[in-house]
Amino acid sequence: MPSDNLMQRLRDLRLCTQRQIEACEPKVRRLCHDLPDFDSVWLDALVQHRVLTPWQVDVLQSDDPERLRADEFNLQDAIGANTFRGASTINQQQAVLRQMSTDGDAERFQLRLTDLLERIDEVRHTTPVTLELPRRLIFRNDENVYLASHHVAGWSADELLIRGGRIPWKVVAEIGLQLLAAMRWLEGNQLRHGHVV
Repeated sequence: MPSDNLMQRLRDLRLCTQRQIEACEPKVRRLCHDLPDFDSVWLDALVQHRVLTPWQVDVLQSDDPERLRADEFNLQDAIGANTFRGASTINQQQAVLRQMSTDGDAERFQLRLTDLLERIDEVRHTTPVTLELPRRLIFRNDENVYLASHHVAGWSADELLIRGGRIPWKVVAEIGLQLLAAMRWLEGNQLRHGHVV
């Protein structure tokens, strides 16, 4: 079995169940043969079983594994600068969590973000269907504040190019039109857009 320390981390962060760890045991036996089963082997097996992501393993082995957790969300991958994909431990719903910088004044920052979310909620019903806006604030501590929004699954532009080669001009035009419509809506509602993906 994994070390007590690793088991405690996995349990505290709610990253996997006892059953998922037990399911990895045959893989660990094959990988180790007669050698000791180090935690790194267990982590590799959990990645191969798609219980953990390689990014989660890197963070688990860092000095601050607690940053894998933001309220009820387990962060699963870094998908941009200070932007993470996470899953709720309550209903497994995927979310995008954008870590915000408080610039030292957490109370004033919280008021500004609360005001921003209230402004967004007032105009949310007019939002273009192609635009996903933040829905809530998550506070991990005074220095770690996240804006959470629904995760829209799909391929990035890089993945589309790799999978399909050149993208037809009509598709490029549609992507451009949707992007322009979203930016026009944001600017029309005096909402700054510093991170559009």
